[in-house]
This record gives sequence, C-alpha cells and structure tokens, in this order.
Amino acid sequence: KRYQYRSHEISPSPSLPRLQLFTKNPCPLCDVLKAELEAQFHGCYVLEQVDISLPGNEGLFELYRYQIPVLFFEGHYLCKHRLDVELLRKCFDYFFQLQNQNP
Repeated sequence: KRYQYRSHEISPSPSLPRLQLFTKNPCPLCDVLKAELEAQFHGCYVLEQVDISLPGNEGLFELYRYQIPVLFFEGHYLCKHRLDVELLRKCFDYFFQLQNQNP
C-alpha cells in the first residue's frame, strides 16, 4: 500500500539511512523530535514525513493517532512520543559499520 507523503526534509541519498516519521499537523511533540534529530544527527539521515491525517492514510491515522510522533529507522520501529537518542545512535553506528564493510 502506498501512503501520502510530505516532502523530504533532506535530498535522498542511497548512502544515508532513511528515517520515516509518522506525524500530523499540528503536532508539537513532532516538532520537538524533528528539532532534536537536526541538533543531534544533522546530515546523517534522509527524513521522510508521513502525514497520517492526509486522505488515503486513514489506516495509519487509526494506528498512530494517539502515538505520534512515531519514528522508524530503515523500515524498523525505533521509538514513539520522544526521540530515543541512544538507540538511534546505535542504529546509525551499525548502519555505517555495515556500509563500510560492504563498499
């Protein structure tokens, strides 16, 4: 199933991991999470925002409406409500370690 997406925050790059943020407007907690991402990990990721309130995303709205922000790393659930900085740092370390092993 294809979902309706907002624009990318950073130009896509195959060498950077993809973060997917389930959000809606307004979402103050989402704004905090995005600011933390930018402050802690600027330039380390491609951010794809999925607005769960857009037409076509009704299933996502039902699933995440009380959970946002919800963040996925390369398609795997990472955290909700608040950014788990330590877990994300470990994910980045692992991702870039694998990338260096397989140039």
